[in-house]
Amino acid sequence: MDPIPTPPPQASIPSLPPQPIPPPPKKYSWTIIWVIIVLLAGITIGLLINNKSLISGFTVPGLAPTPTPTVIPTPSPTPNPTANWKTYESKIAGYSLKYPPSIPLESMLTSSDCSSCVENLKLTPNPAVGGSSIAVVLVFKDPRIKTIDDYKNVLIKNDSNIINVQDSKVGGENAVSYKLMGGIPPLPIIEYAVVHDNFYYIIRFVNSDETNKDLAGNTNIFNQIISTFAFQGQTPTPTCRPRPACLDATPRCMIPETLDMCPKASPTPATTYTCPPNGYVDCMPILTPEKQVACSADAMTWYKANCPNFKGGAL
Repeated sequence: MDPIPTPPPQASIPSLPPQPIPPPPKKYSWTIIWVIIVLLAGITIGLLINNKSLISGFTVPGLAPTPTPTVIPTPSPTPNPTANWKTYESKIAGYSLKYPPSIPLESMLTSSDCSSCVENLKLTPNPAVGGSSIAVVLVFKDPRIKTIDDYKNVLIKNDSNIINVQDSKVGGENAVSYKLMGGIPPLPIIEYAVVHDNFYYIIRFVNSDETNKDLAGNTNIFNQIISTFAFQGQTPTPTCRPRPACLDATPRCMIPETLDMCPKASPTPATTYTCPPNGYVDCMPILTPEKQVACSADAMTWYKANCPNFKGGAL
């Protein structure tokens, strides 16, 4: 038998020197971390407060912002200051005006020497004790004066005592206002002249002791008297707020009706209504005066009673 070979001797492995153990990682203090977080939060809030556009201008693509509803307050009703005043109607000069009950109106006799004098009225707060007047209304008839231009040319043009001449309106007619710088006192604070139907009318605000007791208040009263001045067959400029036509249409709109609105117009006679050919009445906005009549509640009642093919209003 062959002898078993002896394995070669293994080289000895040199021993390594002991390695040092690394120190554990340093731990940061939680206090420092919280301080950093608080500082970052404060900076962020400050930026948002100082730059509000970052918030208001931020939008999500494709998503429209929700509009903020606007609340429109209902206006407080404004009472008509002349609603409880008395009304004077002149039969001889064809006009009317309103005046407060606290200031009696006196009709004075015209002078027999004045051939053009027609009427003379005075508004006197205390006539029983001989108080002075605050306003005077004079009516004349002069064949030379047919228009307000005639009045200017005949009575104003060559009178140097008349100053501050301005065009105006009284009772819907062209008028003129002015002041007097001379003449028999008490002089007018302001005087209006208007011509109508061959008469000319003078409405004078008198610079009297009674007027000056409450100049601001009496000025307001005089202006309101002027606003109610109307000629026969005319209506003075309304002091009420215009009434929306849709309040009297069918269906009725949702606008709140307030006390300062003008009253509903008088019903139109039924004979003016006509049955709509196709059964529908055109009530589309904007309503013209004719449509306001045709779409009123009274008209709808007439259509229902007289038009067999009536179907309603087209809105």
